[in-house]
Amino acid sequence: MKDRFGNESNVNLRTLFFEGDLGAIAAGWSGTTNRYDVPIAVGRVPIATQNGIWIDDAFDGLAVGLVTAKNSPAHDISNMDLTLFAGSTT
Repeated sequence: MKDRFGNESNVNLRTLFFEGDLGAIAAGWSGTTNRYDVPIAVGRVPIATQNGIWIDDAFDGLAVGLVTAKNSPAHDISNMDLTLFAGSTT
């Protein structure tokens, strides 16, 4: 039996996204140092979560980190992030 190449190319994208930090991008464009971090991701983003909720899929969406790597001694929180996420499972 001969080995044959099977072309399985298609346009069904599993993931295609951009992620980065708007603060670092702005610093690169302006040539100045920025003091803020604004992580973002946009496109067909793979997501995997845990702690009671298991999702292992890709969503069409946008995520923006509003508050990153903060703590709150008054509320006994050692590490917290606040992220705005909008997604669709089209």
